[in-house]
Amino acid sequence: MSHVVFEVDCKNVVDTIHDHWQDRSEAGLTISDCKTILSQFPHFRIELIRRQANAAAYTLARVAITNDSPYIYHYVLHCIVDIINNKII
Repeated sequence: MSHVVFEVDCKNVVDTIHDHWQDRSEAGLTISDCKTILSQFPHFRIELIRRQANAAAYTLARVAITNDSPYIYHYVLHCIVDIINNKII
């Protein structure tokens, strides 16, 4: 894979990943691990997006966790299409 962009809706996470300062908190250690992994892939980027733009991913994750139906993909597809249509209109 090349030129992958991770879109994150948490400004603190994006800022911490881009910062060279070492955060010693538990969250900082997790982000440090992410930075180590990302450093092995120079064409990966982390970008901040508005939380509203992340609605489709949030809905998909929530439905996937709470639903074990074999029809989940059909339902998820309709959820995402509805969210995208609402953003365009």
